[in-house]
Amino acid sequence: MSIVVLAFACKSREDAIEPRTSQHNATEATLRLSIGRPNEVVLRGEGQAKKDPLTMIKRLRFVFYRQGGKGYQVAVIKEQNIEEDSQLENLKLVLPQDDYKLVVVANPSARLIELTAPDMPLDSVVQARPMKSSQFRVARDVYEGVSMLNEQGALSIPSGAFSEGHLPTRVTLEASLARVLVYGNPQLNGGRKGNAPARYVVSNLLNEVAPLRPLGKLLSGQDELVGDQSLKSNRYAASSVWAQWQESKPQNTRGVGHFTPELYAMDELWTSVAMTPEAYKSRLGEGNLYVKESVIPPTAYLRGTVPCVVLAYPYIPRGVTLTDGEGWVAFRGVYYSEKSFKSFITSQQYPTDALKEAVNKASIGLDAFNQSFDKEGIRFYHQGISYYTIYIKHFGHSESPKAHGLYGVVRGNEYRVKLVSISEPGLPVPPVFTDNLDEISESSFTGISTGTTAVVERDQSAQL
Repeated sequence: MSIVVLAFACKSREDAIEPRTSQHNATEATLRLSIGRPNEVVLRGEGQAKKDPLTMIKRLRFVFYRQGGKGYQVAVIKEQNIEEDSQLENLKLVLPQDDYKLVVVANPSARLIELTAPDMPLDSVVQARPMKSSQFRVARDVYEGVSMLNEQGALSIPSGAFSEGHLPTRVTLEASLARVLVYGNPQLNGGRKGNAPARYVVSNLLNEVAPLRPLGKLLSGQDELVGDQSLKSNRYAASSVWAQWQESKPQNTRGVGHFTPELYAMDELWTSVAMTPEAYKSRLGEGNLYVKESVIPPTAYLRGTVPCVVLAYPYIPRGVTLTDGEGWVAFRGVYYSEKSFKSFITSQQYPTDALKEAVNKASIGLDAFNQSFDKEGIRFYHQGISYYTIYIKHFGHSESPKAHGLYGVVRGNEYRVKLVSISEPGLPVPPVFTDNLDEISESSFTGISTGTTAVVERDQSAQL
């Protein structure tokens, strides 16, 4: 197959791609395109919002696939820097006139450039493959941006689209990642907030994801179709595990990436909780806010397969007095400060025989308090931190009574989790979800509701 690789409107020699000589006999002609950006994600507040990585376009990569003996393969590549949004409305590309499939990649990451290199098959961006969230982001030392691709698959470009006077062909893009924001100053029932920071991670994301979103069912239950003009707020997606898990409940959680104790221990993977959504305006460049798409069928609404927020919050029970940095211990509904509990071990004088027996059985010594633990009914909350799990809803119960698309993370959406109240301590250690096949129900957690406030914003509140 012949290849044409061109770059234009470049700012420096480093931006240029050496053109290859095409052996294709088609006459070169001009194709006019207009690029539709994703709907704006509005963070309302005073002042001008910072450029949003989910909508910002700095560079475009046009990948034209031509059909050959091995199916559709990359035949022509063109690239252009974007300085002003007005450039997106009338782009003119000169290339051999032919029938193509077109994939436009905005802010192309290094991995997406590899997957759309000359001769690469169209399946490279259609089929699910192991991908990290970071592989859909542009390196920070270049500029902060999330890669975007066609919102409903590769676009057919007939040779007739090159004809003079043909209106620009519209290509609407969508961000390849979603954003999860956790915020709020929750009311603490039966306790108070400690000094440690509140922070969160997102766990249970699928290992494999397709660069182009696989079309799934709409909120109505009908299949999404190319060009159906469906609202983005009504869309879901499909995934690499969908067909298998739709047939029967998963027997394990293979295919899902979970946070392990080693990952939980890495401070750089955590994101601090903001008081309001507006407080994130200056933090939109933080990579941990962005997560890859992970959707599952209703048969897989399980604790180990549904994407979730793991929240670390310094909840201190009422009546427990702590010094700065001190933790506390729970045993059979009674709470002790770390200092007082250590005095029991030192003096061997315990308030109850049951507690003494549990300490001896668990072999808890003074050196055990460097980290949280849960042994023989004794729970130690290091620095007062409790861990809570909040499963991320897409449509939510009120929108999707049939449960289709109830949970999951879909690219191009922003998920806002508001912390409303916390009524009791959580777990002393971060949860491990591997092969946890317990079903999720509303009784699994207290008072979580969700609602869509805008096309790409999805709110839910959490009472823990």
